[in-house]
Amino acid sequence: MKKNWEYVVLGVVFVLVTAAAIWTQQPLYRYLPLCVSMVIYLLQAHVSRYAYLLGSLNSLLYTVVYLSLKVYGSAASAFLISFPMQMITFFMWRRRADGHSTILRQMKWRARLLTLAIFSIVWTALYLILNALGSASVVLDNTTTLLGVLVYILTMFSFIEYTYLQIVVNVFGILLQISLMKDNPGQITYLIMTLYSTIFAVRAIFRARALYKKQQEERKHENSGIEGHCKADPL
Repeated sequence: MKKNWEYVVLGVVFVLVTAAAIWTQQPLYRYLPLCVSMVIYLLQAHVSRYAYLLGSLNSLLYTVVYLSLKVYGSAASAFLISFPMQMITFFMWRRRADGHSTILRQMKWRARLLTLAIFSIVWTALYLILNALGSASVVLDNTTTLLGVLVYILTMFSFIEYTYLQIVVNVFGILLQISLMKDNPGQITYLIMTLYSTIFAVRAIFRARALYKKQQEERKHENSGIEGHCKADPL
């Protein structure tokens, strides 16, 4: 049962999302990307690079959904950022492949502080733009969009910090979906999916940490082997 709990969660969420979609008479174009996302989140929980190949294609479906909801920040992110960046991520992870995953890295504190400073500047600029466009839920939309972009960038370069930041993105995503539900009850399907995503995002943290630790130990072992060989062979 321990090995299959992820698939049990997947099945339960599929039933809930389908029932909610039928109850709210949700059109197929809004329901379909949710089904694809269920598989993507499962792949992400396994730190699999194939999650980003499938995710890039699914971004096109989400673009249509966000445009219909007039959440322009998320729509722009899905089409202009999520689609190309996830496709690039897949190929970059494949170049540094480790099984179905990739070789993970960790950011230094200086890089983290610089990232925070740049994020703050871009957040302020985009907030002013979205507010002028009359976007719904400006603060949540803006924050969720930019945090999502940052996660894509960190993921692309295989920085393990992306797994922790994904939890933050999901928290803001949950708040955004609750806000949108006030005017559109059909948004409950997306709320369920965000909660589902959060479960697997937490799972991804533990898997990524274990993978990173294993890779570091293997690297140390390889380096110690090289050093030992050099000492044994003075020539």
